[in-house]
Amino acid sequence: MVDDEHGDRTLGEAAGSAERSQAKIVALEVRHAARRFVCDQVQKLMGGRALTQDFFRLFLIPGVHHCVGGPGLTDFDALTLLEHWVEKGQPPDVMIASRTVNGVTERTRPIYPYPLLARYLGHGDSRQASSFVSVDPTRK
Repeated sequence: MVDDEHGDRTLGEAAGSAERSQAKIVALEVRHAARRFVCDQVQKLMGGRALTQDFFRLFLIPGVHHCVGGPGLTDFDALTLLEHWVEKGQPPDVMIASRTVNGVTERTRPIYPYPLLARYLGHGDSRQASSFVSVDPTRK
């Protein structure tokens, strides 16, 4: 494990930039898997998702590098959601994230607490969060 210029830990030193990029992708996938594992274990230990939702929610935002940047939905306001949860007792059910390039919003998406996923309704503007619904992949 080595630290890169952003303080992220990658799986090793790679010779070329393509290899470094591949190593970072693998490292990010490992991080997301580890976060999901921790969330699953907390829920299991505490008696299930319903019993942990008052104090523990995990929002995974696709395409965002560690803390900031990346090709994904990099614009979101997690701090206000956290303030409302702590100070007003309003836990977040969804976080709206967007991708803005040169001052223009390209797309918005709802981000739901793990394990819920956003699924496109099949109609409406696929660049708008309102065209998505929450689905629970653990329910069949």
